[in-house]
Amino acid sequence: MEIEFDPAKRELTLKDRGLDFLDAPRLFEGRSLAVVDDRVDYADVRFISYGSIGDTAIALVWTDRDGVMRIISMRRMHQEETKHVGLD
Repeated sequence: MEIEFDPAKRELTLKDRGLDFLDAPRLFEGRSLAVVDDRVDYADVRFISYGSIGDTAIALVWTDRDGVMRIISMRRMHQEETKHVGLD
């Protein structure tokens, strides 16, 4: 899976959250759930994928740009999200 991202945003996420955008493809190796993020009218279709990387439950926001996954954000899931997604 080809991915791309803003390098500055990757560094900030590594520093603040201890998560690396380079690990994002691992989220799809196991059980995951993707939903369209339609809370706001974005310029492109955004998805939120929920899954795990190792023992960490992750929420990944991304968009498809000509077949390339463009990562927007990556964070640990909130406890309520893990229950809703079934990863608790």
